[in-house]
Amino acid sequence: MKLLSLLLGSLLLPTLFTSGCRKDPPPSVNDYVVFGHFYGFCSGEQCIELYKYQGGKLYEDQRDYYPTSTLPYDGKWVQLEDTLAVLGEEVRRSLPDSMLLYTDSIFGMPDAVDQGGTYVELNRGGVRYYWVMDNFQGGLPEYMQPFSELVRERSRFISQRFH
Repeated sequence: MKLLSLLLGSLLLPTLFTSGCRKDPPPSVNDYVVFGHFYGFCSGEQCIELYKYQGGKLYEDQRDYYPTSTLPYDGKWVQLEDTLAVLGEEVRRSLPDSMLLYTDSIFGMPDAVDQGGTYVELNRGGVRYYWVMDNFQGGLPEYMQPFSELVRERSRFISQRFH
């Protein structure tokens, strides 16, 4: 019995010391997150604002194409000032892992009544996931609502900084 207790103790003790220290693995250089907002019934440069966070840098899309739910976004990216990269990192870290379980790429009815939409894309390990989300919180699963709001807040902040 003592031998069993010692054996179990030696196996469980390291787990106790390391289990509270779980950290997300660092993203590879090819991993990225794209995030932003879009409004179809709108005019001007701020109607479609998408940003890409990759490799510790934040980029703005120069194409300003309206995102769809059928394909990931194909942007033309220009680097922004380094001080804004923390906002991209915040979005990347806040993305709920449970979003990866959904096979649909559309949540709610984005921009159906001119309320606009939110776009998020994640490239993790070469797999691209993307979502087009309603700006009406009622059209989103409850766990996704704080993340969607964060994306809209950060994209508005970045957009107002440059326009």
